[in-house]
Amino acid sequence: MNSSAHAAVLAHYDLDSGGTGLNPTSTVSSVTATAVSNTFSGQTGLSQSGPPNLFVRVQVTPNSEAAAVLAGTYFAFTVTPLEAINLESLVLSTTTSASVAQAFTGTLFVRSSADNFQTTLGSFEMASTTSTAASAYTAWTSDLSGAEYQNLDDPITFRIYAYDDSDSSVATNTVHRIDYITLNGSVVPEPGRAILLLLAAGVLFVRRHR
Repeated sequence: MNSSAHAAVLAHYDLDSGGTGLNPTSTVSSVTATAVSNTFSGQTGLSQSGPPNLFVRVQVTPNSEAAAVLAGTYFAFTVTPLEAINLESLVLSTTTSASVAQAFTGTLFVRSSADNFQTTLGSFEMASTTSTAASAYTAWTSDLSGAEYQNLDDPITFRIYAYDDSDSSVATNTVHRIDYITLNGSVVPEPGRAILLLLAAGVLFVRRHR
């Protein structure tokens, strides 16, 4: 990451059924971000169960990573830089819950348009046995420090896929939940501004050493 860039939350989604809903809660002035969309065939939406969250029920989630990619079902959002940015990480706060006691594991994983959604950036497993799991969210981090995520000036889209090993016929309220999504990174200073900062630092150094 450019040492002269300052780390920041580039875009944040505090997902809930009121307020901003699926729109970004905040962005830095150097980017725009779309609302979170999804390609699931129903069984998804905004919920007030526990902390407000975005959910999808297991009736429409596949049972493996490969099946989830093949099905083309995911949550997604796009960030468009208005000036060059460096990315650092994508953080999701997630959990699973079930309306009846049952052991199952739900998995979310992240891919991006940087490589046409070919590589999994992070895969996050969440085990659940009861509906009380919705109060125990875990923050998961996908590393975006690779070269393909630096000095970006074109839009980038992130997809969040879901799958699980549950029996989808057991209960309608067996679900994956996302509480927030945060994209961390920095804005790359414009060359002219960086030169001015260096010149100013040089003048200050000279004055201090006269």
